[in-house]
Amino acid sequence: MPGEDGVDEDDDAAGAAWARALRDANAGRPLRFAVCYSAFWAPVEALAWCYRPAIATPTLHVLGSLDTVVDEARSRALVDRCLDPVVVVHPGGHHVPVAREWALPLAGFIREHARDPPTKPGL
Repeated sequence: MPGEDGVDEDDDAAGAAWARALRDANAGRPLRFAVCYSAFWAPVEALAWCYRPAIATPTLHVLGSLDTVVDEARSRALVDRCLDPVVVVHPGGHHVPVAREWALPLAGFIREHARDPPTKPGL
């Protein structure tokens, strides 16, 4: 039955279980980053938990300005549900650009977020 926010509590519980299973599969660690090519927001009620609160995992969104498969507005809707997203728009369609100028932002993003976090002094 939907709660005050219009979301089914069973969906929230299922979402939490799914998220726990993903974290367990990653040895209990949260994701360090996500790279999203032609990704989009899915306005399906059963997935609403994915966007509440906003996605805090660092994200790189790569959009094709000529993408005819995923409308840019749908991709931007996902971007809007992320905290501090990085967005790169390439002049192509629904594909992963491999030219150096489009691979460099990806490499830099991965380099920035894949490092082990600095150790903290103390106990």
